[in-house]
Amino acid sequence: MKKIVWSLILFIGIIASLSSQDYASFGLEFRSQSKEGPYTVYQFRAPGNIDLSVSFKGAELRETDRERLQGILSIYKTFKVLLPSSVRVIFTDERAEILVVPRSFQYKDRDLSIYMPSGIQFFYTDFLEFDFRIVVQNLFLRIKGQFFKEEEFAEKILAAVLNPYAYIQSQDPEYILKRFQDIEGRMDRLLHEGEKISTRLGEDVQEIRALVGSLKQEVQQGFQKALQNQQSLEKRVSDLSEEFQLLRYALLVLNNRGFFGTIRLPSETGISRLVELKKQQPKLTMDEARVKLKAEGIEMTSKEVFLVFSVYFNEFQ
Repeated sequence: MKKIVWSLILFIGIIASLSSQDYASFGLEFRSQSKEGPYTVYQFRAPGNIDLSVSFKGAELRETDRERLQGILSIYKTFKVLLPSSVRVIFTDERAEILVVPRSFQYKDRDLSIYMPSGIQFFYTDFLEFDFRIVVQNLFLRIKGQFFKEEEFAEKILAAVLNPYAYIQSQDPEYILKRFQDIEGRMDRLLHEGEKISTRLGEDVQEIRALVGSLKQEVQQGFQKALQNQQSLEKRVSDLSEEFQLLRYALLVLNNRGFFGTIRLPSETGISRLVELKKQQPKLTMDEARVKLKAEGIEMTSKEVFLVFSVYFNEFQ
């Protein structure tokens, strides 16, 4: 804010002692000078076709008033949505009074200027304040506060425009006090209920802790028993799997006997590789399997391949 305030002090701050050529160097067009009672009044045309009026007591601006004027105009120069049509600045003994009549005040697709027929009243000492009224639905709403940012300022006005009755309540000291009292009463009731709940909760917690301790013991016992059962089951499954593999191999051996009943032991390596190939390629045929085995240096007869397909995969063709 201070940087903004100081950036335009030279813009108008020393206008009272400058010549018309100096005014032009600051982008100001001097229009006239007059007296209104104890006030000297300068009229200018500022950039953006803004009518600027500066009133002060005496023949020249005081140094403090120059700084204030500089700060005021520096703030307005930063405006993006509030575009003034005219700005009137009156320097009193303690502060500067500023009346801004907006040419346009477009914010969130709404023209806020239509709600402020008398303009916007600002006051400036070391910071900028606003205090003015807008008219919404035949209601006169007071907009008052300290100016920080243009967007925050516009948001405050828009809130009053969109919901004037809620805005009136939010600015009513009696309503706010009543709301605080209601909230305080609710908090007391909640605190009382909370104390009762806390007492009951403490009793329930003790009961739950006892139940949890009992359940924990039962769970640990059940877990140990389940673990023992699982280990026993895994051993039985392992034994059955080994027995099943032996039965398969025995079946292959029995069906692989020669013409005179001689026993031919099939290649265990060949059986393992053939089963692996078939699992990788479910559509693998017996002939294709023999070719792949032979390519890998594994010899198996057509009968042995047939037996593996039959016993392991239930395929007979």
